[in-house]
Amino acid sequence: MLSPRGFAVALLAVAGALTGHWTGTTLADPSGLVDHGYLGPVGIVLTPAAIAASAWLTLRGARRVGLADLSVSHLIALQVAVFVAQELVELAGAGLPLTQFLTEPAILLGLAAQLPVAFVIRFAVRLAAALVASAPPRRRVPPGPSILPFAPAVAWTPHALTVAAHGPRGPPRRR
Repeated sequence: MLSPRGFAVALLAVAGALTGHWTGTTLADPSGLVDHGYLGPVGIVLTPAAIAASAWLTLRGARRVGLADLSVSHLIALQVAVFVAQELVELAGAGLPLTQFLTEPAILLGLAAQLPVAFVIRFAVRLAAALVASAPPRRRVPPGPSILPFAPAVAWTPHALTVAAHGPRGPPRRR
């Protein structure tokens, strides 16, 4: 199981790999004629989810999980691994030879895009961590005596349940 830091870094790497993939495809075919089929729906769902999860993890746990010292080389390695796996599955799924991995311009551009994407992610994480660190700490009220000189209390005394033996709500009558 991943640690919170490992989970945060994995989310950032997947978001970076998808961003690099989109960048490579867009640069190779600016007209948008190349359709990956799944990228439209996946991008619509995963991109906002990845941004929201990354932002939440960064802002909420920047100090706790220690993302401020995120290694860009580690992030690049993870992004490239995710990107290569994604491209090989795409080629195999399309029935294309895996050697096309080395000649396809969109793949090569997407692979090259992983480096600047990783630097942008690390910059954003460090900026968010610096903002979190510079924010004033939340004030917590220390436990202490009540503001009121006396504490109100509710007393409850158990009573026996009584049911009237007559009337419409009583027990059934014997005839």
